[in-house]
Parts: sequence; C-alpha cells; structure tokens
Amino acid sequence: GKTTLAIEAMKAKAVQKGNRRIAYIATTYQQARDICFDALKKELAPIIKNINESRLEITVHTVDFGESIITLRGWESVETLRGQRFDMLILDEVASMTKFWIGWNEVLRATLTDTKGSAYFISTPKGYNHFYELYLKGIAGPQKDIAYESWQFTSFDNPHLPK
Repeated sequence: GKTTLAIEAMKAKAVQKGNRRIAYIATTYQQARDICFDALKKELAPIIKNINESRLEITVHTVDFGESIITLRGWESVETLRGQRFDMLILDEVASMTKFWIGWNEVLRATLTDTKGSAYFISTPKGYNHFYELYLKGIAGPQKDIAYESWQFTSFDNPHLPK
C-alpha cells in the first residue's frame, strides 16, 4: 500500500501543472528500480512523453499542456541531489536510511524551499529511530510540529488484502 500511495501522490502532483520536479528516493538506487519504477510506468502510461531507463526518469504531459519530470534515486547517493529543486519528495523505507537527519537537513530539505514543496516519509517501522521521531512530529503532544502530519495503518486496514 505504501508504494501505491507514493505513486498516486507523484502522479497527482506531476499532472497538475507543468515544470514540476518530483523525486522518489528509496534506500538504494536498485530498490527504487525494483520497488517503484515498473509500477510507476504502468500507472503513468497514458500520459508519458519520455522514459529514460538508465536515469530512472519519466517525463509526463500535464493538464496545462506542459511537462513534469519524476525521477527515482537511491539514498546512498543523496548528495547528488544537493542544489536541485523539487516540488515533491517521496522518501521510501525511511527507517532504513542511514544518517537520515544529515541527508534530510543538509541536502533534501533545501531542495523544497524555492517551490514550497512537500515531502512524504513512508516506511515499515524499525523500532524507535528517526522514522519514529518523524512520526512524533505529526501527532498531538510535546513534539508536535505544525508542518508535519502523521498516519499509521496496518495491513488489516488495507481493503485490497484478503482478510
């Protein structure tokens, strides 16, 4: 369900307006390819203008007759995103990303500044780590940050899985 959510969010953001840049970041580049790329191509098929298989980039047509780019990357090379501009970031399997706060605070957060972009942090939990800290920022309590929202769902909440 997490990848389906990510794909739907990227699709919605990409088609709304031309000249948007969206990045899906998995723990590794290979995981980005394995987890998301084929499903993303299938979902976007009717609106795809161009696919760059070697760079894992998809250019799509937008409702205002422009183009937007969705790119897939790996956390292991997060530094290569420094200085770029994005309208949306999807970070998948955040709980497995090493040195997360450095990559987020020193590289990725700034890529959203010019566009006032958004970020989705999705993951399978792995104890009380940085993903848990992000979760706490989005719920009521002393660590609540108004810029964050948090949700939690189990497999039982997914209507597409057999009981």
